[in-house]
Amino acid sequence: MIVPINDDWRIQSDQTCWHLQERLVPGSDAKSQEPRWVSRKYLSSLPGAVREAWQMQLRCSEATTLNGAVNEIERINDEFRDLIKRFDIC
Repeated sequence: MIVPINDDWRIQSDQTCWHLQERLVPGSDAKSQEPRWVSRKYLSSLPGAVREAWQMQLRCSEATTLNGAVNEIERINDEFRDLIKRFDIC
């Protein structure tokens, strides 16, 4: 199963766990110009993977003020609310 979060992040499952994956686009000198998905975290449940993805999005935010962080939380909540409804997670 693949659960897309946005253009750069997704959750993919295998027989043993859930992978939080980031899309990497190769540099201009790379042999292959195809983007590839790299697993960043391995989690035991889909709800846990969604929580980790939410937290990672906030931790990687470029917000520099409290107000900016609150705006990012609202944006991330909107994005994940749609994801949770679409895949009936949690």
